[in-house]
Amino acid sequence: MKCLQCEGEWLPPTNVSISLDNCPFCGIPILNIEKAKSYTSLSNFLQYIVSLYGPEIYNNKQNLNGIIADLYTGEKRFKRIYHRAIMDSNLSQYVFKLSKKDLNEYEIYYNYIVFKFFEDNYIQSAIGLQIIDEFILGLNLDIKKPSILEDDKNVNYWIDEFGAKYSKDKKTLIKGVNIAFYTIKETTISIAQNAFCSCIYNHRTTKTNQKYPSVNL
Repeated sequence: MKCLQCEGEWLPPTNVSISLDNCPFCGIPILNIEKAKSYTSLSNFLQYIVSLYGPEIYNNKQNLNGIIADLYTGEKRFKRIYHRAIMDSNLSQYVFKLSKKDLNEYEIYYNYIVFKFFEDNYIQSAIGLQIIDEFILGLNLDIKKPSILEDDKNVNYWIDEFGAKYSKDKKTLIKGVNIAFYTIKETTISIAQNAFCSCIYNHRTTKTNQKYPSVNL
C-alpha cells in the first residue's frame, strides 16, 4: 500500500487480518477502498477524497484523475468526460483556484470557469454545467450560479477571469472591468463605445499602446 500524502509504502501482512485507519508513517487517514467505491455521486466521492487528502488534491491532476479512474463507480459514460475535464481542461485546478478567491470574486471566476470549459469542450450546456458543479460541490463551495448558459442560443459573448465581456470570437471588448490595471486580450481588434463608461479606472484600463476603433453595439 502507498500513502498519497507522504508516499510511504508498506506491505500488509498476509497471515494476519489487520485494518489500518491511518498511515503508519505520517498518520493521515487512509483511503478506504470499499467506502470510496460506495459513492455513485461524483460530488460525494470527491468530498470523501478531499476529507482524506485536503483540497490540494484538486491541484494534483495525475493523482485525482487516477483515483477517479480506479475507484469511482458512478456512470461509466461520464468517466471519460471527467478524465478530459481534469487532464485536458484543468477543471479541478480552476475549481481549486476558485476556492481561494474572496467571496465577492466567486461569481466572476465561476463565470470564467464555465466559459473556459465550454470553449475547450463541445458538450451540451446542461451536462457541462453538471460536471462543473460536481467538482465545485466536491469542495463544498457555495457558489451563486449564473443563468448565462440556460439557453445555448443566448450565449453570444465570452467572459474572462476578471469579468470583462467580449464578443464570442474575442475580437470586440463589450464591457470592461472596474480594476486599476487590466490588459485587453491580444485577439481584440475593436472596443464597444460604452465599454468603460462605468469604470472609475478608465485611464489605466489597458497596458498596451495599440489603437482600437470604437464600435456601437
